[in-house]
Amino acid sequence: MDETQASQHVLGFLFNEKLTKVVLIRKKRPEWQRNLLNGVGGKIEEGETSLNAMIRECREETGLVVPEWVYYCSLWPPGSHVAVFASTSDICRARTMTDEEIVILNIDDMMLIVPNLTWLIPMAKDAIMNNNIITRVHYLN
Repeated sequence: MDETQASQHVLGFLFNEKLTKVVLIRKKRPEWQRNLLNGVGGKIEEGETSLNAMIRECREETGLVVPEWVYYCSLWPPGSHVAVFASTSDICRARTMTDEEIVILNIDDMMLIVPNLTWLIPMAKDAIMNNNIITRVHYLN
């Protein structure tokens, strides 16, 4: 499958202004993520840019309208592409808006998360502090 046929997704890490807390979602789907924490995100809809998808997904999942995101990484797991973003906001106003619970986590508490978040979250902090680092990551089968 080439890049143009890959399913397109966004993933975002929304921090407080001090970069000490991050908004995560307790996942129910897909099954391999069930009961783990992951960033905000989802599928990019037809005709939508990755940035617009990130803004929409954040609003739909947290109730927060966050217009500015830093794109800092692309993940290429088999069969898909994930554009990864980071931003800051007044996250104390984040609310669970779907059947997947919002969790505000101190970033030092890295238990029960999707495994690659242990390096994606520090990378997101760097992207915010250094104003945009773009990295491309391919998963190996």
